[in-house]
Amino acid sequence: MSRNAFITGAGAGIGREIAARLGRAGWRVTIADMSPATAESAAAEVKAQGGSAQAVPCDVLDSAQQAAALDQHLKAYGSLEAVCLNAGIFESGPFLDLNNTAWQKTLDLDFTAVLEGTRLAAAAMEKSSSKGTIMLMASAGAFYPAPFCPVYCAAKAGLVTFVRSAAEPLSEKNIRLLGLCPGLISTALGKAIPAVDDFMAGRSMQWLTAKRAAEAAQMLIEGDLEPGALMMLHQTGEIFEVLEQEPSLRLIQRAPSPAEVEDSMVQDAENSQHTLPEAAGSSADQACHGKDASSCDSDAACGSCQRSNGIVSCMTQEELAYTSCLPLQAPSDCHKASTAQSCTSAHCEWCESAAVGSSCYTEAEAKRLPSAIFSCHSSVVSS
Repeated sequence: MSRNAFITGAGAGIGREIAARLGRAGWRVTIADMSPATAESAAAEVKAQGGSAQAVPCDVLDSAQQAAALDQHLKAYGSLEAVCLNAGIFESGPFLDLNNTAWQKTLDLDFTAVLEGTRLAAAAMEKSSSKGTIMLMASAGAFYPAPFCPVYCAAKAGLVTFVRSAAEPLSEKNIRLLGLCPGLISTALGKAIPAVDDFMAGRSMQWLTAKRAAEAAQMLIEGDLEPGALMMLHQTGEIFEVLEQEPSLRLIQRAPSPAEVEDSMVQDAENSQHTLPEAAGSSADQACHGKDASSCDSDAACGSCQRSNGIVSCMTQEELAYTSCLPLQAPSDCHKASTAQSCTSAHCEWCESAAVGSSCYTEAEAKRLPSAIFSCHSSVVSS
């Protein structure tokens, strides 16, 4: 059974190499390009290598031309097993030097036209009862900053999210949506920007070849990766599957659980008439830490103690991160082990030291604490 592919921007660069590679592998290829001459040249190259190809003029910024090119493919070959939406451009200069029309064209070609191409390709596959793969040409720039082409990177990042989001509804129609994310490729498009060479020289990077990108594209199209998969062609030439469906996150502030919110409301009500106790010396510490103020006797009050550089605090790391005005790295600045020293460091400038003594909590924060910790930290404490 014949396998038939439709490739945009296939007259030159990566698209041309993909067409040639698929042609050698037995695919019949439609080469769509806005330049009729380069499309014909690429088709002739595929045929010269023993493959089957046709050239179709197509400006992907024109939805009607994309639809007509896909119709011409179906008339010639009857089915559509693979679509590679490859056409794209870099912005024409530094972002701050561009007007709206200039950078908008990059978004239109690299993002909007690709989404429209996906919609039209899916309709063509349904029309011909084809089970196929649509591969979008994204970029490693979707994951790594490239200061010389921020608009291009923004468009490619949009394609990455689109692949992951649209893959499921398309898979219900037996269409597999995938994305290829190559690094910097040695093509006329890439080498037309002088800033790229400077960027690469400062990082000891080497250009990738269009042939290597075409090899990765064939692996993606003919492989068995699940819908929504992304393949990255690293600047080293290594090929990776991008595994993370969700980004890795670093906690800045823990959100309270529903139970904690409810407990806090109850505690606020109980403390509404409560004033902070005067300095109580070590007795307040003992309520949380036991006789020697060195171990936490009450699991219910504060869980496991957080110790740092010999300093004992009745707060867990989680509690420190959520309610303390101190960074986790320096609990000793406020929670002195034995000196009951007041909190005076610059990063604790919000402490109400007059009312709270040496606590690193503001009065409002202290009132939200569980009662055992409140009684420990609302006086002149020694931990």
